[in-house]
Amino acid sequence: MLPPEICPEIWKDIKRLQKKVKRPEIFPDGTVSPEDEIAYFLSHPYLKAIVTTLQNKLSVGELQQIADKYARQPYLSNGWVIWKYRYAIDKRGKSNGTRTIFLVQESSMLISFIYLKNDGDDERAVEAEFKSRVENYLNI
Repeated sequence: MLPPEICPEIWKDIKRLQKKVKRPEIFPDGTVSPEDEIAYFLSHPYLKAIVTTLQNKLSVGELQQIADKYARQPYLSNGWVIWKYRYAIDKRGKSNGTRTIFLVQESSMLISFIYLKNDGDDERAVEAEFKSRVENYLNI
């Protein structure tokens, strides 16, 4: 399976998570250069766990067992399906953990937005943010 593509704005999400989640083993500090962006992204244990889980389920056609299709699908005509994945980051479980918004097109994956459940109370604002990122990245 191909490594995931990531929207450049995802680094803002990671910085925000690093500040709010005080667990350096999940989000190590560091800088990234464009040449090794995916390698650096996958060097975060949290992000690697998410990507590995999603790719494994995608490869066997069982993504719907762990992720939910997003209610509105504005990119179907371009072949992209939007999904939301909930992930536990503390002892309170995935109901209070992070949300990862990603798109899938056949065997390709684009990770566009990661946020804490508490930060995403306004679903319309979340949707506007990830749609803006996707449209800028895919030039649509």
